[in-house]
Amino acid sequence: MKLRKIIKILYKKYSDNNYDIKFREIAREDWEDFLKNKSYFSFEYDNLYLDYLKEYYKSTYSNCLELSFIIFENKKPIFIAPLFFVTKKNNFYLLTFQDEVYTPLGENNLNDKVKIKLLSIYLEFLQELKKLYKIKKIILSSKIESNKVNNLSKIFLNIKNKTSITYDLELDLDSDINKILYGFDYNTRSRIKKSSASWKTNIYDLKEKNIKKNWKIFKNLHLNVSRRKTRSEKSWKLQLNSILSGNGFLVLLKDINNIVVGGAYFFKSMHEIYYAVSAYDRKLFKEPVGYNLQFEVIRYAKQNNIKTYRIGKLFTINDISRPDKKNLNISHFKKKFSSSICFKILHQI
Repeated sequence: MKLRKIIKILYKKYSDNNYDIKFREIAREDWEDFLKNKSYFSFEYDNLYLDYLKEYYKSTYSNCLELSFIIFENKKPIFIAPLFFVTKKNNFYLLTFQDEVYTPLGENNLNDKVKIKLLSIYLEFLQELKKLYKIKKIILSSKIESNKVNNLSKIFLNIKNKTSITYDLELDLDSDINKILYGFDYNTRSRIKKSSASWKTNIYDLKEKNIKKNWKIFKNLHLNVSRRKTRSEKSWKLQLNSILSGNGFLVLLKDINNIVVGGAYFFKSMHEIYYAVSAYDRKLFKEPVGYNLQFEVIRYAKQNNIKTYRIGKLFTINDISRPDKKNLNISHFKKKFSSSICFKILHQI
């Protein structure tokens, strides 16, 4: 990949329109300041989570370049775009999270006309890279917040693309904990009760001792359950560091003999927690082993003034890329703890 050529294309696109540009890697504080001024942002835009994604992609793809950038107007950051350029088996891909390119964020006071202009320039940049590197497809995603067409979709009304819908599971944490509990169906409440009687839950964040020791226990459990090494040591270390810096936490389940039988890691941003990775003893797969863990995580999130629990993607039998039985079963479990199914619109070019 010719990095200089990509940078030249990007700089030209925005400088020709009198904007300045900096990459996130050398302007982390500007990225952070931009997010602090947002009333709400998804965890995928967080500096630490992008650090993790970069390391994860390095271990998953043969090459990874981070192209995340900030646009400035009069030395003020007004627009951020999280983006990675990766290769695998001589094929090129552009993505942010999973296989999607997330919509860039504009500052709160930026009017729609300017946002559409900046998004249009961004799309031109992506299309130029697509043509230059013969990228088969680029999927841009944006969350549907209301019944109105968002700015990205307004642009795509005039661009040839394939449009589809995907779903995410979320839990709104504004309600009282008992109201949340009784929002779950009877079967789920019963399994939470049964699970709580069989296994105790321990939550480890930056305030707890022995985080490194317990992280190693969880990591080894994950390796034993997976039966293979799924990612790099550095990606595990970044998740541990997120806990030590207050941007994550670990949950372990222990039986009556104090043996760890399950656990999960959650990423924590300013507004959200995200169910990132979990592992449970294979012998307990038919037991309600994860139910009390989920409820205690919800309780913890509320105590820490988190607004939303991002549980994960909802796979359905109608998805264009047909999910396997495993992902359908995982979605069925996660859905039990959600209060809403959120739409995301995908534009494929």
